[in-house]
Amino acid sequence: MARPTVEQFIETWEKSGCIAEVAEKTKLRKSTVQAKATQLRKLGIPLKKFKGSRHPINVQEALEVLAKIRGTSVAALKKDAAQSHRMRRRRVRK
Repeated sequence: MARPTVEQFIETWEKSGCIAEVAEKTKLRKSTVQAKATQLRKLGIPLKKFKGSRHPINVQEALEVLAKIRGTSVAALKKDAAQSHRMRRRRVRK
Protein backbone atom coordinates (compact mmCIF):
# COMPACT_ATOMS: atom_id res chain seq x y z
CA MET A 1 0.00 0.00 0.00
CA ALA A 2 1.41 3.41 -0.95
CA ARG A 3 1.19 6.00 1.80
CA PRO A 4 -2.31 5.28 3.16
CA THR A 5 -5.02 7.91 3.22
CA VAL A 6 -6.58 8.74 6.56
CA GLU A 7 -9.56 6.59 5.63
CA GLN A 8 -7.33 3.64 4.70
CA PHE A 9 -5.29 4.04 7.88
CA ILE A 10 -8.39 4.08 10.09
CA GLU A 11 -9.87 1.04 8.36
CA THR A 12 -6.60 -0.88 8.61
CA TRP A 13 -6.19 0.08 12.28
CA GLU A 14 -9.70 -0.98 13.21
CA LYS A 15 -9.43 -4.32 11.38
CA SER A 16 -6.00 -5.22 12.79
CA GLY A 17 -5.03 -6.92 16.01
CA CYS A 18 -1.83 -5.07 16.84
CA ILE A 19 0.45 -2.22 15.78
CA ALA A 20 2.84 -4.61 14.03
CA GLU A 21 -0.02 -5.84 11.85
CA VAL A 22 -0.98 -2.27 10.89
CA ALA A 23 2.67 -1.54 10.08
CA GLU A 24 2.92 -4.61 7.89
CA LYS A 25 -0.29 -3.85 5.99
CA THR A 26 0.53 -0.16 5.47
CA LYS A 27 4.29 -0.64 4.89
CA LEU A 28 4.97 1.97 7.59
CA ARG A 29 7.32 1.66 10.56
CA LYS A 30 5.68 0.72 13.85
CA SER A 31 6.74 4.06 15.34
CA THR A 32 5.08 5.89 12.44
CA VAL A 33 1.89 3.88 12.88
CA GLN A 34 1.78 4.65 16.61
CA ALA A 35 2.45 8.34 16.00
CA LYS A 36 -0.33 8.52 13.40
CA ALA A 37 -2.79 6.84 15.77
CA THR A 38 -1.82 9.25 18.55
CA GLN A 39 -2.26 12.21 16.21
CA LEU A 40 -5.72 11.04 15.17
CA ARG A 41 -6.77 10.49 18.79
CA LYS A 42 -5.64 14.02 19.67
CA LEU A 43 -7.91 15.27 16.90
CA GLY A 44 -10.83 13.47 18.52
CA ILE A 45 -10.96 10.23 16.51
CA PRO A 46 -11.43 7.44 19.08
CA LEU A 47 -9.37 4.66 17.51
CA LYS A 48 -9.47 1.36 19.36
CA LYS A 49 -6.66 0.63 21.79
CA PHE A 50 -4.53 -2.47 21.44
CA LYS A 51 -3.53 -4.46 24.51
CA GLY A 52 -0.75 -2.84 26.52
CA SER A 53 2.83 -3.95 26.71
CA ARG A 54 3.84 -7.15 28.41
CA HIS A 55 5.85 -5.14 30.92
CA PRO A 56 3.59 -2.50 32.42
CA ILE A 57 5.35 0.55 33.80
CA ASN A 58 4.96 1.46 37.45
CA VAL A 59 4.61 5.21 37.01
CA GLN A 60 5.26 6.06 40.66
CA GLU A 61 8.52 4.09 40.70
CA ALA A 62 9.60 5.65 37.40
CA LEU A 63 8.88 9.14 38.76
CA GLU A 64 10.89 8.39 41.90
CA VAL A 65 13.89 7.26 39.83
CA LEU A 66 13.70 10.35 37.62
CA ALA A 67 13.34 12.65 40.64
CA LYS A 68 16.42 11.09 42.22
CA ILE A 69 18.45 11.50 39.00
CA ARG A 70 17.38 15.12 38.57
CA GLY A 71 17.70 15.96 42.25
CA THR A 72 14.11 17.13 42.50
CA SER A 73 10.83 15.90 43.97
CA VAL A 74 8.14 13.72 42.46
CA ALA A 75 5.68 16.56 43.08
CA ALA A 76 7.84 18.95 41.01
CA LEU A 77 7.99 16.42 38.15
CA LYS A 78 4.21 15.99 38.22
CA LYS A 79 3.74 19.76 38.20
CA ASP A 80 6.09 20.11 35.20
CA ALA A 81 4.29 17.30 33.38
CA ALA A 82 0.88 18.89 33.99
CA GLN A 83 2.14 22.25 32.73
CA SER A 84 3.66 20.66 29.62
CA HIS A 85 0.39 18.83 28.96
CA ARG A 86 -1.58 22.09 29.16
CA MET A 87 0.85 23.75 26.74
CA ARG A 88 0.51 20.88 24.23
CA ARG A 89 -3.29 21.06 24.44
CA ARG A 90 -3.19 24.76 23.67
CA ARG A 91 -1.07 24.17 20.56
CA VAL A 92 -3.43 21.44 19.30
CA ARG A 93 -6.50 23.68 19.63
CA LYS A 94 -5.03 26.52 17.55
